[in-house]
Amino acid sequence: MTQGVARSRTWIAGCAVILAAIGTTVQARLNASLEQIIGSPLQVSQLNMLVAVCVATLVVALSPSLRHGATKLPTAIRLGELHWWQLLGGGLGAFYIAVQGWVSLAVGVALFTIGVVAGQVIGALAVDRFGIGPGQPRAITGLRIIAALFAVGAVLVGVSGRVVPHTGHSSLLAVIALASCAGMGSSLQQGLNGRVSAASGHGIVAAWVNFTVGVLLVSLMLLATNAISHHSWVDIPHGSWWEAIAGVFGLLYIATVSWVVRLVGVLVVSLLSLIGLISGSIVLDLILPTSGTQVTITSGFGLLLTAIAVTLASGQASLIRRRRQSVSNT
Repeated sequence: MTQGVARSRTWIAGCAVILAAIGTTVQARLNASLEQIIGSPLQVSQLNMLVAVCVATLVVALSPSLRHGATKLPTAIRLGELHWWQLLGGGLGAFYIAVQGWVSLAVGVALFTIGVVAGQVIGALAVDRFGIGPGQPRAITGLRIIAALFAVGAVLVGVSGRVVPHTGHSSLLAVIALASCAGMGSSLQQGLNGRVSAASGHGIVAAWVNFTVGVLLVSLMLLATNAISHHSWVDIPHGSWWEAIAGVFGLLYIATVSWVVRLVGVLVVSLLSLIGLISGSIVLDLILPTSGTQVTITSGFGLLLTAIAVTLASGQASLIRRRRQSVSNT
């Protein structure tokens, strides 16, 4: 009975991550529209985080359980159960945003995506191996490596035909390496947020801390770039104000991942997120296509490869759990 409940809980958690990741594709579409109006990806990111912080603050303030969870964090730090630097996961999110804008302009979104996903799966393997996230350390096994390779292969298939050659870009590898660092940082962010979620007992509290740190750093970056470029804040037209709700999708994703990573680890969460991203992109391109986008068989093949990767990684986790249970029973 206990095994059945645990299995059901894992399935629900996995589906929650996929749905939350699908929501981030809607967020990306809304942000693309805002960027066309505002002309500053960094300001759009700041707006997303401000909305997320405001909504999370309101939710935490209205819930006695969440308020109690937030008050656990200082105690956890004082007792050594949580280190103060583990609250800074939002800083890695700010780094990701800064790298995303620059690298995407330099080499294109497709190459940026390849670099990020490669960095994410490598970072996820390391975060799980060294127990940086919550739960027990997860060894780097052959199946987990194969799952990571399947994930990178899925992205390569998905972006095939959209990679623009950059013959004159002598530092192309360095730029893609920077994107990979952003991906590794994203995996580390998930692990740190999982720690905060475990200490507070709530994923939404971890998301609140994440976005509070993130919005402060993004605001500093925006101030610096505006001072250098002599740009100023661009107001959103009244007819487009509703697109600022994009930040809510980001909040739901971070809160969900912070909760689920405690159950399945960073690698499986990253792979489940990739399934949601690919699925959401396919659905959006079918329902609300934009110019230059089309759904091809390669998109479905990429989704299949990612599903295989999740099966391999989660199957390894189940095998380890069964071995531990058999050892404890003997």
